[in-house]
Amino acid sequence: MNEDNKNTESKSILREFGACPVCGGIVEQKNIQRNGKCQICGKEHKSYHYCENGHDFCDICYGSFAFSNLTSIVNTESKNPVEILNMMMSDESFGLRGCIHCVATPLSLVLAYRNIEGIGRKSHDLLIELFKIEVERTPISLCKETGQCGIPVACGNALSNLLPVLNSMYENSTVGKRLKTVCLDAVKDIESKNICCKKIAYTEVLTIADFTDRYLRVNFQMPEVIKCEYSQWNQNCEKENCAFYRGYSINQPNDLK
Repeated sequence: MNEDNKNTESKSILREFGACPVCGGIVEQKNIQRNGKCQICGKEHKSYHYCENGHDFCDICYGSFAFSNLTSIVNTESKNPVEILNMMMSDESFGLRGCIHCVATPLSLVLAYRNIEGIGRKSHDLLIELFKIEVERTPISLCKETGQCGIPVACGNALSNLLPVLNSMYENSTVGKRLKTVCLDAVKDIESKNICCKKIAYTEVLTIADFTDRYLRVNFQMPEVIKCEYSQWNQNCEKENCAFYRGYSINQPNDLK
C-alpha cells in the first residue's frame, strides 16, 4: 500500500468516532460494554468506546472532552446554526459518528440563538457553564443501550433548560416540554431505517429552527440549501435516498426520511 492510500485509510478510520481524550488516538465503538476505570476522573465505569492504544475513559469525560474540542467555536458571531454545526463537523478529529454530535448539535443552536438575542458577557459565561452541565447529563451510550439516538435527547434537554437563561420570558413556560417532544418526534422514522449522525443532526437543527420560528418568534439565519459533504467517508450512506445528500432546499423542502 502506498503512502497516499495509507493516509486516506487513516483519515477514514479517524473520522468514524473521533479522538481519544487521553492520547488523541483513534476511538472505536464496540457492541459489548466493558468494565474499566476512567484515566481522567478515576471512576469505575462501563463503556462501549475503546481507544486503539488501550486508554480507558468514561462517557462523561468523553462528552466533556468533546465540548473542550469545540471551544474555539464559542466566540463565533454567526446566527446560522447550520453554518456553526458545519464549522465543527469539518474538523478531521470530529468523527463521522459518535457522541460528539450530542454536544455539537445543541451547541450550534445555542450559540446562534445567543447571537440573535445579543446577551451580555455575564450571561454568556453562565450559558456556557450551564451547557457543560447539560453535556454531562446526556447519556452518551444511549444509542448502544436502547437503540435511541442521543442527539434529539441532548437537543431537547439542553435547549429546554437553557431557554430561560437566554430569555427570562420562558422561565415558567411549557415550551421546554413541547420542545423535548418535538426533538424526539423529528427523527423517529429516520432512526428506524438508518442511524446517520449527520442526517439526524441536520434534521434536528431544521426542526428546532422551525419550532422557534413558529412559537418563540426567533428567526435563525438559515442557508438556502443544506448539503451533506461527508458521504465520501460513510460506507452506509443512503446517497440519493437522503435529502441532505441531494441537497435539502429550505424554500422548497423535500422528504427528510
